[in-house]
Amino acid sequence: MPPIMEGPYQIPSAPGAPPPMPEPPRMPRGRLWASLLAPPFATGASLGLVVLLDQAHALSGNDWIPWLLMVVTGAVMLVSLIQFILLVSRRYIGGSIALLILGYLVGQAVVCFAVFFGGCLLLMAGSGF
Repeated sequence: MPPIMEGPYQIPSAPGAPPPMPEPPRMPRGRLWASLLAPPFATGASLGLVVLLDQAHALSGNDWIPWLLMVVTGAVMLVSLIQFILLVSRRYIGGSIALLILGYLVGQAVVCFAVFFGGCLLLMAGSGF
């Protein structure tokens, strides 16, 4: 009888046994890390840009710049969410993908709010508050 699996753990096949399950498809790690790191990076970069522009007094009368940065950050978050969904849908189905997407949304919200409020607190501490 031929073995079911190759390698160090060979199990002899029993008569009438189902064939072995195929290995699940792999997810590209680089794109997965990019979808996880892009929203916090965009949040920190937009906060840093607003701080730099405020220190250079370039924001006086230009209230549309912070709003534009918020829209760009939101677009980065949306694109990252879509990329994450496309990546994990190759490997997971059903309730597990719904739980992964919910976890992604909650995790990104926590991390992005922490980056934003941490940056605001550092800005307040630097200005002598």
